Amino acid sequence: MNSRSERCYIVISAPMTAASSVRIRLSDPSRASDLRAYFRRHNALAIDNEDGTLDVHLLKPFSDREDERALVRSYLRVWERTGGVPVELLE
Repeated sequence: MNSRSERCYIVISAPMTAASSVRIRLSDPSRASDLRAYFRRHNALAIDNEDGTLDVHLLKPFSDREDERALVRSYLRVWERTGGVPVELLE
């Protein structure tokens, strides 16, 4: 039996669009899976893009896009300070 558990999310609300996501770029793309797991722990979904960026979707979105960006930005600051790699917020 595998002792590692993973969460599976099913989004039933409004469809995820570019307007409801925050795009980020890792300075070290090999850490993308670590960052995706980090966002899962914070009730967010990070999806890989072909250009090496990630789109982050909050599973409990805010009504104000700037509030969403501020929350994602705060998560990224913690990520960088706790051993993560630098991340650039793109959109």
